[in-house]
Amino acid sequence: MNEKELTEKSQLIRSKIATPIAKLLAKTPITPNMLSATGVILMIFFPILIKSYPWVSFGLMIATLAIDGLMDGALARYKGVSSDRGKFFDITADTISFILLMVGILRIWLINPIYALLFTSLFVIHRVFAVIVKNVRKETNWFISPRPGILTGAFMNTFQIAFALWIIWGFNWFDEIALVSIAILIPSILLHFKAITSMKL
Repeated sequence: MNEKELTEKSQLIRSKIATPIAKLLAKTPITPNMLSATGVILMIFFPILIKSYPWVSFGLMIATLAIDGLMDGALARYKGVSSDRGKFFDITADTISFILLMVGILRIWLINPIYALLFTSLFVIHRVFAVIVKNVRKETNWFISPRPGILTGAFMNTFQIAFALWIIWGFNWFDEIALVSIAILIPSILLHFKAITSMKL
């Protein structure tokens, strides 16, 4: 199964879960971008509360996953307002939310600071490079067609699951996950960089 098939299958599963709620939200003035922004606002409190109220931070993460990971895209598709501009806003919101998650994990020293900084930097670089590479020769209703690929999305989900394992059972595998992720990101970034530098403008 290639990346396109995995993405389509993932969207189909998420659509089945989120569409019934999207139908209800479509009757309100709420827009997909409002949902994306709400997810970011919730995650701002994640690193603030994690030290004293880790379970509240966990709840904020789950709420953000539901709002920003499921509902904004489902609402956009149901209302027929899906656009590349909206996708860019969604990707940006996802990235900011994930950075706030990493800040919170670092604040309570669940991860080596060097690993956290290196991984987060590579994560952002990879997302930017992936959008550039995947935007080539794509039709768009905006000035770019943002598609960050599934790799960074998989890393986001992995760290979110790791936080859930820590909050519920006390397992701490953040350093190991960060090191493996770094090892995967570096060659992938180099490949994207090579593709970008060989593009014909």
